[in-house]
Amino acid sequence: MNSEVSAVGGARANAQSPEVAAAIDTVAQAVLYDAAQKVEWGDYPEIGENDWQDVIDRLDELAPHPDGYLEAYDLLEKRAES
Repeated sequence: MNSEVSAVGGARANAQSPEVAAAIDTVAQAVLYDAAQKVEWGDYPEIGENDWQDVIDRLDELAPHPDGYLEAYDLLEKRAES
């Protein structure tokens, strides 16, 4: 593994403040959550129905809180404007 690349966030994360890195993580989680909403059990037929429901429930738990997402998005938006 490249020593220039952090475990979370890639090479660019090394130059970011913890607040920016956290905002990027939050927005990334929201993007993944939104994309996962289009996935159906039929896409993973090998997984039993009960386990699939547990996967969906866990997805809901991993989604960022709306307030946290808006705060993170606002931070990144302000950085883009500057």
